[in-house]
Amino acid sequence: MYRSGQQHRQEGGGRQDEAPMISQAAPLPFPLEAKLDATGETVTLLQTCDWPDHSPSNIGVDQYGKQFIASFTELTVTDHRVVPNEQANRVRSRGGALAR
Repeated sequence: MYRSGQQHRQEGGGRQDEAPMISQAAPLPFPLEAKLDATGETVTLLQTCDWPDHSPSNIGVDQYGKQFIASFTELTVTDHRVVPNEQANRVRSRGGALAR
C-alpha cells in the first residue's frame, strides 16, 4: 500500500518519497466501501488502476481524506451493493419473483 508522504529506503541509506507509476486508471461506477485487511480501517475506493508489481490496484480515500493506492490483496470490499447476497441470489433464481 502506498500513501503520499511515505519514505522508501534508497541505496546508500537515504530515504526518498517516490510516487508509484500508475496507468490505466479508470473510475469505478460508484464509490465502494472497503476495509484495509491489515488494520480494519474503513476506506472508500474510487478508481481501479495498474500499479507495477501490485496490480490490479485501487485508488481510494481514507477517513482523513487522504488518498492511497492499495493492491487488491490488501483490501476487502464490504459494500452491500456489490458483495453477493443470498436473498438477491434467491430472487434471481426464481426469475425475478420476490422472496417470501
